[in-house]
Amino acid sequence: AVFARAAVDAAKRATPIEGPIAVGYARRDVRVPRRDPADQREGAIARLGWRDPRGAAPRSPDVPVNAARIGPLGIATNAGGCQVIRYGMMREQVLGVEAVLANGTVVSSMHPYLKNNTGYDLKRAIASFKKMMAQEKPAMMYGESTGQGKALAPEINSRYKVLYGSTSFSEELSVREKNPYIFVSGPTYAQQFGVLLKYIANNPKKKGVPPKVAFFYSDTEFGRDPIPFARKLAKELGIEVVAEEVTKVGAVDVTSQLLDLKRKKPDYCIFQGYVVSPIPEVITGAKDFGLDITFMGTFWAMSKMLLDKLGPDGEGY
Repeated sequence: AVFARAAVDAAKRATPIEGPIAVGYARRDVRVPRRDPADQREGAIARLGWRDPRGAAPRSPDVPVNAARIGPLGIATNAGGCQVIRYGMMREQVLGVEAVLANGTVVSSMHPYLKNNTGYDLKRAIASFKKMMAQEKPAMMYGESTGQGKALAPEINSRYKVLYGSTSFSEELSVREKNPYIFVSGPTYAQQFGVLLKYIANNPKKKGVPPKVAFFYSDTEFGRDPIPFARKLAKELGIEVVAEEVTKVGAVDVTSQLLDLKRKKPDYCIFQGYVVSPIPEVITGAKDFGLDITFMGTFWAMSKMLLDKLGPDGEGY
């Protein structure tokens, strides 16, 4: 989505001139085609089909034009009125802005947005990326996983040289010297583990006894990414890693992992590489076994969807 900033910038650059205002009132299907920035005022007016309230198109290129395809609303001022409670801010409804300035210049941000759901399948994700790059040549790509980012990183940096972001907070992908075109939008998984491990080191369950921790992660790049760093930091902080439980994403049967936690008796357990399952099953099962474990999670294991599913069992998570 393109927000109202372009409209604000265009308004600041425009020269106020007295004259009629052309506004399109018709409700239209929203499409975001490619625009030719070389179009001037007459061409833009004709192409977009803008009309003034009386139904007549401006007859002279000297007539200053301000127009909005979605109607005479204050996009630049983020207007919303009472309906903002129901529909949200005006800027959230703007897919793109195309403005004709007083000098006839067309300022456009009407860029198409392409998407493809590959179902968290690495082969399909890689194929989809390469197809989009070949056919559309986008200015930016947003991927779905740590695995996809790591698999494509060499070609992104050497061949495609396109800005790439994703849902991943991978430590490896965040190294700017190695991946100059990849943007990680927050603390890495390793940094998140660091925060949790430092908290554990400062809050042992038994005074004078080194805390014990278990790592519970998925058998994916997403799950494995911060584990080497976490092992090293735990050792430096004097934390004993007593168990590493590994499952598939979305695993349901975690009986063997729960039995191992019962034997190892960790004070804390950190989840990595999951969004929901099997976290509820593990926490509920641990309570059923009477285990005194404080469970923690990194970014994707902290969603409201997970907490809602945990219900009362999520107390203390």
